[in-house]
Amino acid sequence: MQMTIDRIEGKFAVCQTDTLENIDVPLGILPDGVKEGDIIYQDKFGEYQLLVLATHNKREDLFNKQEDLFKK
Repeated sequence: MQMTIDRIEGKFAVCQTDTLENIDVPLGILPDGVKEGDIIYQDKFGEYQLLVLATHNKREDLFNKQEDLFKK
């Protein structure tokens, strides 16, 4: 399951799924250095991975949309 880290609250990352469901995930089981906006993946064994390329592409897309918005 793929999720986006919406925010960090204490010892938990509040993650949003593709169906807009929020899930609290303990920071201790996430990859080191995760931050808000990162895209993570939970595999069938319950392990979490940071999807670096997907995160980069999402941030780049949002940046481009913001640039287009302010050019007008």
